[in-house]
Amino acid sequence: MGDPGGLAWGGRKVWLAVAIAELAIILILAAGLGHFVAKEQWLHSDMLGLREEMASANGTLQTMQEGWDVCRNHTHVLQKNVINLTQEVTRLNSDIAQQEVEKGRLRDEISAWKNTAQHLQEQKDQYHREVSWLQQQLERHQELRSSVGSARLPSLLPLLAAPLAALLV
Repeated sequence: MGDPGGLAWGGRKVWLAVAIAELAIILILAAGLGHFVAKEQWLHSDMLGLREEMASANGTLQTMQEGWDVCRNHTHVLQKNVINLTQEVTRLNSDIAQQEVEKGRLRDEISAWKNTAQHLQEQKDQYHREVSWLQQQLERHQELRSSVGSARLPSLLPLLAAPLAALLV
């Protein structure tokens, strides 16, 4: 069997080797744990930054949503205004068309009145000519009467009365 001291020394060697291996494993695990803790802290810090960015983005999104709501409300108001204005324009166009028809009717009426006035003026002128002619005839009759003297000519007044009465009517 060998040297009892050698076995004991060999046991120590094994023990020492196992202790060194365990120490190496502990150091490796400690380094890994330290690395893991550092990574966890970095991730935690990164996560906090991302949460802040997300909170900021949510605030921006909420502000934009409120802006969209306001814009949507304004759009609805504008649509109602456009509908109302379109109806008003249609009504005004209808009024303009009616006014044009009325204007045409009034032009026709004015034209008829002008024609009537022109016709009346022509009748007036004709009556003046007839009255002038009758006055001339009356003057001739009076001249004849005064030149004949006592000779009695039949009076022209009854003959002139009928045309004068017609003119006055």
